[in-house]
Amino acid sequence: MKQVYTLIFLSSFFPLFLFSQTVLKPGDLAVVTMNSDAPDVWAFVTFVDLTVGTKILFTDNGYERGALNNVATGLFSNSEEVLELEVTGSTIPAGTVITYDGSGPPPYTTPSNFIHTMVATNTFAVPPFKFDQFTASGDGIFIMQGTWNNGTVPGSSHDAFLTGTFIWGFNAKPWELLSGSCNTTSCSRLPPQLACYNNGFAHIDNYSYKNSAPKSGSLGQMVDALTNPANWDTDNTITFPSPTGPFTITSGLNQSVWTGNVDTDWFNCANWDNYRVPDLDIDALFPASTANNSIVLQPGDSAHCRDLTLTGNGMFFQAQGSNDRVLNVHRDLAISADPGSQIFNFDDGFAGTPDGEIYLYGNWTNNTDNADFLEGESTVHLVGTGNQSISVTTFQDEGYYDLVVDKSSGGVNLLQDITVFGSLDLTSGLINTSTNLVYVSNSATGSIFNHSTSSYVNGNLRRDIQSGAGPFGYDFPVGTASNYELAHIDFFNPGPIGFLDASFTSTLTGAAPSVTEAGFLYNNLLNGGIWTMTPGGIFLGSYNLTLYERGYTNGLANRYINVKRPNSGSAWANPGTHNFFTEAGGVVTCARNGLTAFSDFAIALASNPLPVKLESFAGELLPTGNAELHWEISSEYASRGYRLERRQTGEDFTPITFIESRNQPDRASYSFEDVETPLGLSFYRLIQVDQDGQESDLGTVEILKDLTGTLSAVAWPNPSSGSELQLNIQATGKVLGRVMTAEGRLLGELQGEAAALNLALPQMLAGVAPGIYFIRLINQETSLTLKVVRF
Repeated sequence: MKQVYTLIFLSSFFPLFLFSQTVLKPGDLAVVTMNSDAPDVWAFVTFVDLTVGTKILFTDNGYERGALNNVATGLFSNSEEVLELEVTGSTIPAGTVITYDGSGPPPYTTPSNFIHTMVATNTFAVPPFKFDQFTASGDGIFIMQGTWNNGTVPGSSHDAFLTGTFIWGFNAKPWELLSGSCNTTSCSRLPPQLACYNNGFAHIDNYSYKNSAPKSGSLGQMVDALTNPANWDTDNTITFPSPTGPFTITSGLNQSVWTGNVDTDWFNCANWDNYRVPDLDIDALFPASTANNSIVLQPGDSAHCRDLTLTGNGMFFQAQGSNDRVLNVHRDLAISADPGSQIFNFDDGFAGTPDGEIYLYGNWTNNTDNADFLEGESTVHLVGTGNQSISVTTFQDEGYYDLVVDKSSGGVNLLQDITVFGSLDLTSGLINTSTNLVYVSNSATGSIFNHSTSSYVNGNLRRDIQSGAGPFGYDFPVGTASNYELAHIDFFNPGPIGFLDASFTSTLTGAAPSVTEAGFLYNNLLNGGIWTMTPGGIFLGSYNLTLYERGYTNGLANRYINVKRPNSGSAWANPGTHNFFTEAGGVVTCARNGLTAFSDFAIALASNPLPVKLESFAGELLPTGNAELHWEISSEYASRGYRLERRQTGEDFTPITFIESRNQPDRASYSFEDVETPLGLSFYRLIQVDQDGQESDLGTVEILKDLTGTLSAVAWPNPSSGSELQLNIQATGKVLGRVMTAEGRLLGELQGEAAALNLALPQMLAGVAPGIYFIRLINQETSLTLKVVRF
């Protein structure tokens, strides 16, 4: 390759920030003429529109060229030239042949609407600077897009590199097969990204694609034609003109069809009809009949495509045996095959071993039956924005092992039932069932998790229930399109009922309640709606029910209880015993114990007004070491006063003061300083007392005094089962330890020295159900939380 000269020539000026360049992929441009005998004339064709602002790089530097065993992988030599052409004026349409003629004066290119910039030349270059210094006895050219780094010592080093995309490679002699096997400027290795997009001819100086050769077809057909030596004119002395255009791509720029011509490797471009490995802009289609139709992702593989369509019979896609085999479908997934073809296989056949993962941004459509997706122990993530749908043409349920809903916006719409055999992770986004249902057949209590006001089942939820002594605690995160209406059930000695269905409707049906309890008449319902729960069989045993209602407009009552009825034509009743209620932040939480049958459920309210409306209740530790408690009331009615109670870990609440109400319609502020604040963690509970003696719990705050020192801890083995869990807490002074479920329910707490907590806290987890738990450790200066998985 010849010495290089440098010139920056601007044919015109355009404010580049106004334009968005065409992002090129391998095969979008191809060399169609290379004359390395003077005059140096070369040409390329574009198969895509080149918008104004598009920048393209060209170099005749060799790739991985150098002395044997002395070549850095992935680097270029930097003794030759690098040209950048930038489209200006107007879009260059697909099919255009662009010729670069360095034998005359600027503008060098035809058509001429390019800004011409020499990005790099060797240190011996002299004007005029242009891209026409090919070696007279054969040379090569790379087409690229991105940023060129010319290395540390231009003109002598072999450390230049591209940050970007390789588009096409042309060499007027065979590509070198061994790294370092050639140390002249006329040879080069082939970058692996161009395995399907290159010409590597026999050693002849001048080449041009014949005008009689094919100029129309799919991208794959055109690549085949361009890489066929029979379609080229060649000579060592004749300078060839560029072929006339236009070239036409008839189909396939945004779709790759699996051929399996070489092997079962998704990432081998030779296995796709257009030699393009699918990515987030390219669809992947698996036709009914191909060679090597068992595509197997390997551990660590992460395959991408836009739409994925699987047709025909046989094992078309396999990603079993490891959860780091990942398929990313950036739009829709469709299974279209003969029933029972099992063309989507994520099952390694071994229980307890994770299988592959799917990230789906669009719709899941199974046009055959649910046997064509072998879920194994895979994880399907429903992600992205916008609504997604799940459907099976045969109206069967679609099965998943672990299903994750994690959407930044939009929801998941069910056109058929779905079954989740492992776990349902509701990180973000609603599942909208309509008349269908979500069935979680894993009876572990923690098989549904991460549900919240932004992620739940809008419609029908079915959960399998364990039988045995219990207690077994299950969440039913249901609701409407606008409100999350959680129900929690603790089962005691349940018989083999199989499953429990749960749903919530915002429509109030039937007659209003007329229930008396503890001297109060409950003759109205919170108007947020009604829960309906139906067991799969005859229920034996008992249960406690906690309801969390949102979306009502008739709250602020002074009493709430849970009520139930067999159906909409029956009267409401209050079996069992009332446990507690709270109302805060637009949520009424109400619990009832000792229930023995399932039906409709609602929260009833007493008709008389709430004596007080609490605005805030807080506490702080003063510099004196005393705790100060303060609360603010926005209105008071028929209130006797406020009893403040205190307890420490392992103790019962004990009254410490009573403050009478002022019963004024405007805001009232109250405070109390506890001059006997004990060391450690203290809990202060505020109880409001009516003039008729009824009491309401207004909340609890915590105050920590004089627990100082360092704190660190580790738990092992993790995951664990039975009594094998061990804990090592390193701390000075006393530590407060709490054991909680993933839903935040307290299983137990203990305050003391680290050695005692190391033994006692793991014992609290010895007999719990499988799931995720947290150990919370606190002292005066710091706190930490350990996540513990039990199986």
